[in-house]
Amino acid sequence: MSQLPNQNHQHPTIALVEWNWLGHHPGYAVQFALAASKAGINVAPFCCNPADFEQRLQDLAPTDDSLKGCIYKASQIHWAHPRSGIPLRLRPIHQAIHHFGFLGKQLRRWSRKHKVMIDKVFFCSIYDREFQYFRFAQPFFRYRWTGLYFNSAFFRIPAEFRGDRYACPEKIFTLSTCSGAAVLDPSAIQPMQTMLGTDTKKVVSFPDFTDFKPSPVVQGNESDARLAAKIREFANGRKIISLVGYLQRSKGIQDFTAAAQDPELRDAFFFLGGEINWRGISDNERFRLVQRWEQCDNFYAHLHRLSTEATLNAVIAESDVIYAAYVDFPNSSNVITKAALMHKPVLVNDGYLMAENVRKYGLGEITHSGNIEDQCNRLKQMLSPGYRDTLKAKARWMEYIERNSADLLPAVLRDLLS
Repeated sequence: MSQLPNQNHQHPTIALVEWNWLGHHPGYAVQFALAASKAGINVAPFCCNPADFEQRLQDLAPTDDSLKGCIYKASQIHWAHPRSGIPLRLRPIHQAIHHFGFLGKQLRRWSRKHKVMIDKVFFCSIYDREFQYFRFAQPFFRYRWTGLYFNSAFFRIPAEFRGDRYACPEKIFTLSTCSGAAVLDPSAIQPMQTMLGTDTKKVVSFPDFTDFKPSPVVQGNESDARLAAKIREFANGRKIISLVGYLQRSKGIQDFTAAAQDPELRDAFFFLGGEINWRGISDNERFRLVQRWEQCDNFYAHLHRLSTEATLNAVIAESDVIYAAYVDFPNSSNVITKAALMHKPVLVNDGYLMAENVRKYGLGEITHSGNIEDQCNRLKQMLSPGYRDTLKAKARWMEYIERNSADLLPAVLRDLLS
C-alpha cells in the first residue's frame, strides 16, 4: 500500500526505524507512518518485517485523501552483529558503533537510491539497553533523531534497577543530535524537559492508542483467527477473565495463576493468551506454572503470539474481565485502551500510571500487588450480578478513548518532528 505517486519533495522526509516486532510494536510502527503522512511528512519505513508492515499498512489505509506525505515501501533492517575478538569491556561500545553505523550507511544508501534527503530519524521504540552507548556511534550514524522512549518509568522510580542496568535517559537524550523525545506517561514530560535543560528539544506526550478491529480475519494462522470462538466454547457459559498480550514476569502471570486456583473462582474461566518471554522465570518456576495450568480445569493457556490485532480485540470482546494487575509496572498499556473501547472492566495493581487512569476514569478495580486474597475478592466483585450496571454509571470510557485516540498523533508528530 506504499504511497509513491505525487511525491512532494517540499515535505520533510523521516526515516521511521523499528527493530522490535513483538507485542504492540508492529501496530505502533504502522500508525506512526500513517500519522506522519497525515501531518504532511514523507516516511521511509525501516523494520525487521517489511512484509508484515506492508500488510498492516494496507489493512489500515484510509479510503479518503488524508495522507498528505508519501509512504515509501518498507525496507528490511537487521540488528548488526559486531566482529569477534573484541575485548569484553569494549564489546558494548563496539556493538553500538557497529549497529548504528550500519544503520547510518543503510539510510545513506536509501537516500542515494531514491534521490531524497532524510531530514530526521524517528525511532519507534527507544530502550535503554539498545541506546546506552549510542553516544559513541554518533560520528558513524550522522543523523538528527528523535523517538518514543518506553522506559519513562525511570521518572517514577529514579533508583529502579532494571535487569542488569539502571535506566539511563540522561545518556541518550542529552546528545546534541537528539531533537526531542516522546513519552506515553504525561507525568514524565516536565522532569524529562528539565533533564534536557534546553528549549530547543521538545518533549511531548503520545496517546496510548490502539488498533481496533471488532472481528478477526483468517490471515495466515487460522487457529489464531478462531481463538475467540474456542475460548467461548471452553468457557461453556462461565464468565471469562483474561490476561493477554506479550507476556512476561512483570505482567502478573504468577498471581493470575494463583487466582485461578481460588475455590470461590472455580466457576470462572481463566484465559492466558500470548507469547511468553521466559527470561527472569527460572526453569523450576516455569515447570511449576505449566503444571498448575494443566491441573486447572478452569484454565486455558494459549502460549502463542496473538498474531493480529483483530484476534487480540476479539479475545478481549469475549472476556468479562481484563486482568492487568502487572507487577512493578509504572508504564502505560494500551490493553487498557482496548478494554475501554469495548466497555470491559480492568483489574490493575495500585500505584503508577495504570492505577491513576483506572481511578480517574472509573475503568475498573484496583488491587494490591502480591495480595492474592484481595485480587480474588476484586475479581469476584467484578463478576457479581449488578457490577456492570454500577460500572456503567461511573465509567468515563469515551473520555479516556478520546484522550488516547490515534487521531491525535498527526498533530503530536508534527510538533515533535518540526
